[in-house]
Amino acid sequence: MPDFVTPIFKFLSEEYAKSLIEKGVSRIGTLHDFRRDDLYEGEILDRDEGRVTVSLTVNTEEAEAGILDVYREKLEDQWHVEDWSIDQVENDVEIKATFSAPDCYIHCSSKYLFSETMVQQVKDGNNYCVLITDFNDYYHSLPIDADYQFLGVFECDYSGRTYIDSIYEIEHFKRFYEKPIELIRVKPETHQKQHEVRAVWWPHNNTPITPVITSSNNHSGERVLIDFSGFYLELFTNGRSQDNILLVKAHMKDGSEAYAEIYEPFEMLQIIFEVNESGKELVMQIPSHNQPIRARNILNFTAYFGSGFSAFRGPYLHDIKHLSVSSI
Repeated sequence: MPDFVTPIFKFLSEEYAKSLIEKGVSRIGTLHDFRRDDLYEGEILDRDEGRVTVSLTVNTEEAEAGILDVYREKLEDQWHVEDWSIDQVENDVEIKATFSAPDCYIHCSSKYLFSETMVQQVKDGNNYCVLITDFNDYYHSLPIDADYQFLGVFECDYSGRTYIDSIYEIEHFKRFYEKPIELIRVKPETHQKQHEVRAVWWPHNNTPITPVITSSNNHSGERVLIDFSGFYLELFTNGRSQDNILLVKAHMKDGSEAYAEIYEPFEMLQIIFEVNESGKELVMQIPSHNQPIRARNILNFTAYFGSGFSAFRGPYLHDIKHLSVSSI
């Protein structure tokens, strides 16, 4: 079986995208800033970022057996329990706890090139994207506050922020009580098309923090600039026809090009790299259970089909100067 590398995609302005490519510079934000309406608005503002509420129903007989005392002890003076209550609801007792993650450093990006993250960022004028294949090594190399530990890169979970357990099934209560890092991953179901991933630096204490600009000496050549300035967002958001064609072009370091004009269905397109003896080979693919990838005017890409997908195989990462994505 071939080995594949799945990159992450960070949309930025041209200035900041080139700074990340050339100097390894990133702005690392904080979780609680996303709760602030004086900083953000629209879909970026999220007043409940890092918060989850879990309700647990206990019948009166079980409550009398001392189970409430067990939960009182669990919830009192816990640093990640923001609020809790025990109330009589008809013939049952409801235990409700709101868990809240501490402020921590996070860096948000997307698992896929085409997603609601791309739509929002391009709307905001961030017409450039940085493809990062060595993201764990890159984040490890950033000199963040010593009181914060890099825990890794996590995919967001779009299962919502309100959960109901029973005394016999305390899956959600146990998840957020025992693993507070899970609070960072949870987002509303309505945001699932963002396909967001988050690098997280977890605190050893609860001291106030602010975003930082930091840089890495890790210049491994594993980051590639993608120019979206020629892409018309309306073709992605307002429906499309066979006349809407996506041109993906690889601009090579030796001055040559590789490109493919893709007209069906580019919104499903994924970019990955296959690792072989010659390096990391660029692969553009879609799940074939939707429909086969269709393209025209192909140069230096080879079409092929695998189990469950169709794709174009192209140049190697170490030969690519930058990529561009445009509408024609």
